[in-house]
Amino acid sequence: MRTNRTRGSETVSSQKSPSPLYVADGDVKVGIDLDGATLHLRDGADRFEPYESNKSYTFFGVQFSSPSGVRTLGFKYREKIIPLGHPLYVAGEARQSAGNLRIGRPSEKGKPFIVSVKSEEEVTAGVEGKAKTQFYIGIALVVIGLAIALFVK
Repeated sequence: MRTNRTRGSETVSSQKSPSPLYVADGDVKVGIDLDGATLHLRDGADRFEPYESNKSYTFFGVQFSSPSGVRTLGFKYREKIIPLGHPLYVAGEARQSAGNLRIGRPSEKGKPFIVSVKSEEEVTAGVEGKAKTQFYIGIALVVIGLAIALFVK
């Protein structure tokens, strides 16, 4: 008898808090519409809870568990948070909505919309690092392409 095991995981649920988000500076309170935002959040709860299957049957006093092709070991809960009172870096477009000032996704395509618990310097350093990496990969690909073109003739 041969047993084939496959490991896998899937996202069972992904939820965002329906609570409104505001940033305040003194007496000024500005709402943030998170739709379409790139979020840089802090790690919250991260735990694994084992799953106990109760699927068993009793037949003449003998207990049997039902065979199943898929066995769930448990559930991993991972939470990302914005701590209350934590400073935020927000890059987006401010607009009036129902008499209130709100920040949301820019109307112009390609403009960034970022809500981050990181500082502006940390966010821009991350973007610059990615841009440099892509630039160097591009140069390497051009050099490889030229080398192949010269040696394949």
